[in-house]
Amino acid sequence: MRSILQDLSDNQPGWRTSPFNEIVEYYGIRAGETVARNIFNKINKEIELLAMDEIKTKVSPELKDIGINDIYQLSINPWIVYYKIIEENKNVKILLVLDGRRNIERILIGKVIDNKL
Repeated sequence: MRSILQDLSDNQPGWRTSPFNEIVEYYGIRAGETVARNIFNKINKEIELLAMDEIKTKVSPELKDIGINDIYQLSINPWIVYYKIIEENKNVKILLVLDGRRNIERILIGKVIDNKL
């Protein structure tokens, strides 16, 4: 049986290594493929708008408090997308997508300490 990630990765190059694959896999297992696809589409649509500079976001306050001023956040209720803007070409690099109902500050600080953000 193929996983939702396998199906999505067939249509979306690089999807398997996407920062939000854990969320889609989680919902695929717990709530079913339709829910997982809807979540993927919702997040992906907002990220596409972000890449086209159609929406404005802010520097992550949790990271700003510890001196990191180049990571932005985009809220897609209930998820939060963390990203950087690559200055040379103005591309958006998605770093992490988290469920906003979790302890975001603790997760972010852990990622910073582990050099994964």
